Order: sequence, then C-alpha cells, then structure tokens
Amino acid sequence: MGTLLIIFGSVFSTAGDVILRYWLESNNRLTYVWGLLCYFISMNCLALAFRYKPIAVASVLCVVLNIVMLLLITKVFFGDQLHPAHWAGIGLGLLAIVVLELAQ
Repeated sequence: MGTLLIIFGSVFSTAGDVILRYWLESNNRLTYVWGLLCYFISMNCLALAFRYKPIAVASVLCVVLNIVMLLLITKVFFGDQLHPAHWAGIGLGLLAIVVLELAQ
C-alpha cells in the first residue's frame, strides 16, 4: 500500500509541476489552482505513505520518481534536450528505487 501511495503522490506532484509550467505561460488563475490542488493531493499521499514506510525512504522514493517522470515528460511534451548525464541520472534514480524497495 505504501508503494502505491508513493506512486500516486509522485504522479500528482509531477502533474502539479507540469500544470504550473503551463500556468507560467498562460497566467491563468484556474491553472494555478489546479497545480496547487495536485500538490495538495501529492503531499496527502506521501503523508499516508509514512504509515507504511520510513519517512526518509518514502520521501526519497517520491522525489526520485518525480524527477524521472519530469525529465521524461519535459523531453516528450516540451522538447527539452536531455544531456547524457540526465539519462545517467534517470538510470541511477531507477536503481535507487530498486535498492530502496528491495531493502524493505
């Protein structure tokens, strides 16, 4: 259950980041509110995950998943160029997730 909450939290955190990026371009207040709502949901999922996993582990998993998703989404939807070091970071992030999950 904790892992599922962390995944949901990461997805909503990433959605909040992407929505707020659109808000910067549009300056639409409703877009801003949607971005904040995604962050609120994300933090609630993370807080609930603390019941199942140590705080440090849950937080690291959530942040790493968020970073990996953001790098991939910005590459696909915004055309951001990823340096080979970014790809190496994604690989290391995924390896960190595997190691943290196997330790449970």
